[in-house]
Amino acid sequence: MLRASLPWVVRPFAIWEIAAVGLCAPLWSRYARTHGGFVPSFFFFSVLSVCPGFYFRPHYFILLLPAAALCAGIGVWAVRQSLLERRFGVSVAWLPVLYFAVVFVIAVNSQVKTYFRLDPVSLNQRIFGRDPFVEAVAVGNYIKAHSSEQETVAIFGSEPEICFYASRHCASSYLYTYPLMEKQKYAQQMRDDMLQQVQAARPRFLVYVDVARSWGTKATLEENRGFLETLWNYSRRNYELVDQVPLASNPEHLWGSQASLYVFRRAGP
Repeated sequence: MLRASLPWVVRPFAIWEIAAVGLCAPLWSRYARTHGGFVPSFFFFSVLSVCPGFYFRPHYFILLLPAAALCAGIGVWAVRQSLLERRFGVSVAWLPVLYFAVVFVIAVNSQVKTYFRLDPVSLNQRIFGRDPFVEAVAVGNYIKAHSSEQETVAIFGSEPEICFYASRHCASSYLYTYPLMEKQKYAQQMRDDMLQQVQAARPRFLVYVDVARSWGTKATLEENRGFLETLWNYSRRNYELVDQVPLASNPEHLWGSQASLYVFRRAGP
């Protein structure tokens, strides 16, 4: 995951070069040396904050941005002060600022179409096309319109945002199913516990998420087909299908010809 994410994280590379200059500035600039302890420490612990779990998903690197921004500012400022100190003249001293401005404008311009012209739904589908985030809104709204505030909703998958959009509590304490798919000694116990909680709660609505990324990967689906078949059969045996929301991108899935969110309603009272 780190190998896949890192090339995207360091874009645009020129800005990260400026940040690197600022990070190293205390070594050669007496102006930056005043905060030579705090800035490297801040950057170091920001790097550590990305590492827990060793998942390195792209959005984790947002935690690096404050430190990177601070280092970039210090880099530009330290170079400018050094030029002034060596009496290169005011006009030359403004070159680092100009360089940063040009790099920043180019970076923003390269993303104008993505972030300034697409509407939120189109932007979401472009970035998260393999995740059912847009479809979850429709499912949540449907459940909210057809259930009372006191009722709960069961989610077979890792889409707790459905509960948020529906303004309903989850019938199970397992908001994410990834740990249930892992090869760890508590996996089976957690699976049994989740299903028992749903059976005890008897929620009016149950949502089965047939999207690979809601469980892990396509390989995860195949490796855990038996457990997923149990959940799928339980849904169809005890509930009736009232809605199916397909994903336009049709990512990896297990059932049918289209990746979908299946909305079931309890068959009995």
